[in-house]
Amino acid sequence: MKRKLPFRIWRAANKKGYKKVKYCCAVAMTNGLKYVWIDTCRIDETSSAELSEAINSMYRWYREADVCYAYLVDVPSKAVFSSSGWFTRGWALQGLIAPSTVIFLDKDCKELGTKASLQQDISDCTGIPVSILSGDSDLETFNIAQRMSWVVKRNTTRIEDRSYCLLGILGINIALIHRERETAVTRLQEEVMRIPGDHSLFAWKSSGNRGRLLATSPAALIGFDNIVQSNPFNTFNSPLTVSNREIYLELRLMGIGPRGLGLAVLRRNERGGEDKPIYVKDLFLTIDRFERV
Repeated sequence: MKRKLPFRIWRAANKKGYKKVKYCCAVAMTNGLKYVWIDTCRIDETSSAELSEAINSMYRWYREADVCYAYLVDVPSKAVFSSSGWFTRGWALQGLIAPSTVIFLDKDCKELGTKASLQQDISDCTGIPVSILSGDSDLETFNIAQRMSWVVKRNTTRIEDRSYCLLGILGINIALIHRERETAVTRLQEEVMRIPGDHSLFAWKSSGNRGRLLATSPAALIGFDNIVQSNPFNTFNSPLTVSNREIYLELRLMGIGPRGLGLAVLRRNERGGEDKPIYVKDLFLTIDRFERV
C-alpha cells in the first residue's frame, strides 16, 4: 500500500515553488553545503521590521554566500539561455552581481554553466560589464548612473522594488515605506547624493520631469550605462547639500538665451564624447537659484 504523506508536506509539495526548493536542497547536499537560503521562501511582509532588515541586508547575504544557484525554469537548453525571464527580474540583479560564484541550472536542474564561463553572454543580454561579472572590477569603479542603468529593463511586482533592489549595489540603506510606489526612486536618489563628487545622477533624460533635478521614473535612466566620469580638474568638486526644498551644488554655467536660460555642465560626459550639459533657468535672474527645464 502506498504511504500517504502528512497533510502539511502534501500541501507544500503541491505549491508552485516546491520544485525549486527540492532541487536547491539536493544540489546543495551534493556539493557538501549544510545550509541554503531560497528566495521562494518569502520574507514575512507583515512585519515591517523584518522586511526592512531583509531588503537592506539582501545584497550582503548574496555576497557572503559560498555559491548562488540560479534555477532557470524556462530554459530547456543552453541555446536559449539568455532569453530566460530570470534576466528580466529586478531582484535577480543582486543574485547575479553579489556572489563570487553563480551556477546556472536548466529546468531539469542540469548545469548550464557559471557566471564565469558565461560572462560574455550574460553581459550581452543584461548590459552589466564583463569586469563586474568576473570580479576584476569593484562596483565603486562604476559611477552611480551606470549602476542604476542595470535595472532599467528589469521588472518587479511592485514599482518601489525597482529602487529597493538597487540598495546594496549602490552601497546605501533606506527605510522602507509600504507601497510607496514612485516616491522610492526619489528617496533613493536623495540618499545617493550623499556620495561626494558624482554628478552622473543628474544625467537622466525625460520630457515629463520638467522643473525637477531628480528623475521620477526608472525609464528616465535609459542610456545611463554610457555616462562616464569627466575630468575632475575641469569642474567644481564641492559636496552636495540637500534640504527639504532645494539641492545646492556648484556647476559651470553658460548663459545661452533670454529669460535666464542657461546650460549647467555636469561632472560627467558620454563615453567617447564631450561634457553634455543640462538646461536650467535662473528663477530670479540672480545667478543663485535655478530650475531644470
